[in-house]
Amino acid sequence: MVQSNEDIKRALYSLPQAFETLSKGQRTELRRVRNPEELRNIGGFYELCSIHPVLQGKLWHTRNVVFFLPWVEHTEEISLGGSLFRAEISERRIYQVIRSTYSNDLLYLWRLTQMTISRGKTKKLRVNWQDMSQALYYWGEDSKRKILSDFFKEEYFTKNKSEEKENNSDDKKN
Repeated sequence: MVQSNEDIKRALYSLPQAFETLSKGQRTELRRVRNPEELRNIGGFYELCSIHPVLQGKLWHTRNVVFFLPWVEHTEEISLGGSLFRAEISERRIYQVIRSTYSNDLLYLWRLTQMTISRGKTKKLRVNWQDMSQALYYWGEDSKRKILSDFFKEEYFTKNKSEEKENNSDDKKN
């Protein structure tokens, strides 16, 4: 069966809702995972993959997505790189993810996710799930570059917004 990119997108987008339908014990078990490899031994992972035939055939790719699933809340407004910038994650840590090889790169990214959550004092990272799930599903150099690019775009936009506010406040004083 040939799977279209649209089928994969739909399946990935439906994962957060499917996650909420798991039992509390299964969700807790998925939260305790500290390495994508551990998912192979968790029934909840296979139950999530069973929601869509596309995911069943691509367990290797889906594993990357499910590893992050318990820690992410969807919002349209911010990318993963932007969220990491807003949490004041250093460039050095972003480059550590970029320069690492699989699966260390995912582990470093997961740790940054945890760090972002703890700094934001929230239970989940607010990020555009649609973009993040695709990046994780097709994880590789392009996904890493997008995170880096989004990190610096957020830095640029934040810097420009603060300069605009500064200029507007100076104009009001004059």
